[in-house]
Amino acid sequence: MDRNYIVINKENANIQAIAAMLPRFSEEELIAASNKGTYKRARKDIESSGSLNITFSGEPVKAVITFSDCEVTAGKALGEFMCTCPSKTVCRHIISAAIVMGEFAADNAPSGKENITQTPSKKEKTSPEAFLEEKKTEPKEDWSINPEDVLYLKEVEAYVTVILKKGLINCGISEQQSLMSLSLKGSGNCRRISALCRSAAADIESMNSRSSAFNPLSASLKLGRIINTVYAASGDRGERLLRSDDYTDQGNGKFICLGAYPYRTSSGFAGITALLYETEKKEFFTYGSGLSDIYDNTADAASKQSFKKQFRRNCHWQNEVSLETISGKIFQLINYKADSKKRISSSKQTVCIIGCDLVPENISREISVLPSPPEYNYFSAGGSDSFCVYPISRVDDIVFDTSQQVLKFTLVSPKENAVRCEIIHSQVNDMAERFIELLAEKDMSEHFMVLRITRKANIPISLMGKNGINNFFF
Repeated sequence: MDRNYIVINKENANIQAIAAMLPRFSEEELIAASNKGTYKRARKDIESSGSLNITFSGEPVKAVITFSDCEVTAGKALGEFMCTCPSKTVCRHIISAAIVMGEFAADNAPSGKENITQTPSKKEKTSPEAFLEEKKTEPKEDWSINPEDVLYLKEVEAYVTVILKKGLINCGISEQQSLMSLSLKGSGNCRRISALCRSAAADIESMNSRSSAFNPLSASLKLGRIINTVYAASGDRGERLLRSDDYTDQGNGKFICLGAYPYRTSSGFAGITALLYETEKKEFFTYGSGLSDIYDNTADAASKQSFKKQFRRNCHWQNEVSLETISGKIFQLINYKADSKKRISSSKQTVCIIGCDLVPENISREISVLPSPPEYNYFSAGGSDSFCVYPISRVDDIVFDTSQQVLKFTLVSPKENAVRCEIIHSQVNDMAERFIELLAEKDMSEHFMVLRITRKANIPISLMGKNGINNFFF
């Protein structure tokens, strides 16, 4: 396409030789590096700009495209383009410059080479499409999953590779939106990768909003985990790594609800988890109730009042009981389903039959033993928590750590064994924090604290006593 360029050739270099060296990018590559809206805006800016100044200077020769409000220095790869505008992402000026460079290269290509497109070296391929093209020439991998999922994983791998080469600190709204789009695209068979992409998008949002929740080390490692999970999925365990476990029929079971606690993930989802103990299998199960199914609305919904409302909401299983109703009760689940992580389904084919109140003295001794923290699993960073019903006589050493924003305290058992616990400070956890502080001067004999054991800390869930279970989070 012929366009009116004002060329400033400071080195008096051969224009055709320069044109042959300039990078060219397809429309798909430019959209993948930014987004469709940015690409369209860049096209519109070029059409309305009239003539454009292109300056060639330096050794080796570099091209600088001058716009009305900024300058863009072109690089061999899109990630090497530099713009003087305040944006930290691949802005519309960079996309405009890439388009201009491609058109200039085509217009000034040596005779007979107009249709020759520059092929970057392996190190220069940074776009998802270029990465996918490169992968086609690599040895065939032993994928144990279906071809559609393979294409999705390669797309994720390509885009995250672009982010890693670009640097997390240089990411913005376009990368956040692209990761969210990839998350939604993989929510079927590749749910684990989908969740990681959603979480990475939330990290970028937290970083750009200067949120205290942003952890640069965790965010960087998460991007690496996405890549490594994709690599590992190419083997015979691909199915296990990518998919969340399916629920399977468990028949009927007799349970005790030992309390409930709120959760909120780094990617914005929130809800309540109830802790259930199966008396015949002598195993802990969990049951989750999400606050919202729509990511964009969760931040507004996750208030203290919303959690209380969800705790009292009659919506679970076929006969629509509430978590408040079953808390501290012995009950039966007829035709229930659970996955390998002992998470119970909310299937409407499951019937809940509520029985009598729980008597704390009847708690099995084996669940009063403090378990070891769960082992670390790289491909499932959250891991599976352990649980314990711990007998206590008092609560000591209650201290609020202002630097970490955590309430720390010690549970002392009747045998004078001590267990250090903590609650992260937040609006949702406010009631639990105040409740624990009120226990400082009290005799807690014949009480049990229900604990969640994670790799990082022991976290209280509820308090059991003669008067039943106190769900102090709600």
